[in-house]
Amino acid sequence: MKSFLINALNNLFGYANIDLYIISSRPEKEALYSKKQINKKKKENYNIYDMRNVLILAANKNRNKLDEKNYDTIFNSGILCNEYINLEENKVILYISKIDTSGWENLKRQPLSLIRAIILGYLSYYQNLYKDTGVSVTLHLYTRAKPNYLFPTSDDANNTDKHVLTDSELINWWIKTLSHYPKVFIPESGYWYCPTGERIGHLQTVMNENHNEDIKNALKINTSICPWTWGYPFEKSSYALETIPQFPDDPKNSLLHSKKRASLIHERTTVREFFEYLAIENLSGTVSACMILNILSSSEKKKDFKKNNSQVNIDKVDYDKLIDYVLSLNYALEEDAENSSKALHEYLQQLVKQKKIIHFNYKLNKEFEEEEEEEKEEEKEKGIKFSEAIHVNNLQGSIKRKNVNDIQGLIKKKKITSTQESNNNCINNLQGLVKRKKVTTSQDSANNINNIQGLLKRKNPTVQKSTNNVNDVQGLIKRKQK
Repeated sequence: MKSFLINALNNLFGYANIDLYIISSRPEKEALYSKKQINKKKKENYNIYDMRNVLILAANKNRNKLDEKNYDTIFNSGILCNEYINLEENKVILYISKIDTSGWENLKRQPLSLIRAIILGYLSYYQNLYKDTGVSVTLHLYTRAKPNYLFPTSDDANNTDKHVLTDSELINWWIKTLSHYPKVFIPESGYWYCPTGERIGHLQTVMNENHNEDIKNALKINTSICPWTWGYPFEKSSYALETIPQFPDDPKNSLLHSKKRASLIHERTTVREFFEYLAIENLSGTVSACMILNILSSSEKKKDFKKNNSQVNIDKVDYDKLIDYVLSLNYALEEDAENSSKALHEYLQQLVKQKKIIHFNYKLNKEFEEEEEEEKEEEKEKGIKFSEAIHVNNLQGSIKRKNVNDIQGLIKKKKITSTQESNNNCINNLQGLVKRKKVTTSQDSANNINNIQGLLKRKNPTVQKSTNNVNDVQGLIKRKQK
């Protein structure tokens, strides 16, 4: 996993020292579904998975370009994942339970943030680990906007870098994170569904299967590198208890095991009914989204997967103690964040010495022109293709055009003589817009600016004296031939 995280970090810009810790709990056998899964061929229970928790924490310290000193880093990013692996059934199911940032020592604003790099590096690892093995890899998550998850009191900090997202902003953030960074990670397809999603952003609309274009346009669905489908990948008529996986700290799981379960959820409750109940249970003004991402589909097996029995991990007791310690720290003030980070580094380094967790330091040294990159990112989202040598706030290089205010080139017209061409090269000349009959040589000399004689259909005139007056309207009057 380390190499894939480093590959993701290579896409960041700036100058900083970054410490990363990878904490994995020892796998334990757990049931993933509320009801037993029966394999029709072997008639055995395949509900049991090897489950482990993975916590990735990142600490950062920005520095100057020429400064090579190793300063104490401050923790500012983290993700907590639950992994379920059943190689007998060729299934790997990942659930991202928590992500959080503290707001301290953030990198300069850029397209790919540190927390995004960690998430995508993690997913890319599993996509490549099981490639061509016939194993499917799926990601599940349930978006819920909360002030903090892993860095307590960080939302109380007087720090503009800690931005608590709204419900719709969080949905948008996840869609962009999972499907807008092809250099790091390319998923196959995704599903998303809002059980309580009658209000997203400024849209006032009731979502259903046939009415989702407005919300797709408001979010980042149409610009995604993978297709997103409104809904869920489960059969609506299937039984919920044997179809929907149950994860810790998941609203779906909470509903299944609530006191109301006996009256609402039973063995014959369908998937459609379950999500309807979920919407009723969450009618509190919030908008949450259930997202399921196909990272790797089952394919023809081309190579065997080798189990890694030397995986560095800690037992459940040590893991629970670590989580309790992480959630007991304080990040309200910068001084608090520095002290908490120092204490957490010391705690984690003890586990590193015991070879129970993985730690590595990454030095970020990459030139970054902030304004230019932000401008490119904004314009790309609008659908404008940029040339390689684009200039900030200058879009002329991306548009192929002729002379300024000359729109003759937009209209297909008949070929003209060299004499006519020399007379027509005037700015705002509209003569080329009108299809007209050929004129005599004497009439051709009247091609001046704002001459509107050519706009009228008339009889073929005899040879007349040329008129060079601007705004000549004599041709508008029907008269007898001389």
